[in-house]
Amino acid sequence: MKFTKYIYIALLVIFSSSSYSASTGATGWREISEIGCHLGDGTCYVTLDIPVGPSNCNSSSIRWNKDHSDSGKETLSLLIAASAAGKKVNFYVSGNCYGNFPTFLYMSVKMK
Repeated sequence: MKFTKYIYIALLVIFSSSSYSASTGATGWREISEIGCHLGDGTCYVTLDIPVGPSNCNSSSIRWNKDHSDSGKETLSLLIAASAAGKKVNFYVSGNCYGNFPTFLYMSVKMK
């Protein structure tokens, strides 16, 4: 009976940590399927292969403002280059929303 309890606890920890990474925190290495920007307000987006973000704005589309975010334009350039080269990316998704979409605090590109 004790052994079953430990297995249950271990599975609970594993599954709760994997759902956490998809909601807020690190997304893990993801593929980019789409990149774009809105012309009117500077909003840019990247579409990933899984939904991420807090429950009130969970989506596979992560957004930020390239004109009003520190390093917003540099981030856009880096993501375009990563996508063109077929590289995977990892976002650190914040607990905040950008409108109805998740946003991020930082990201990185897997080079190898």
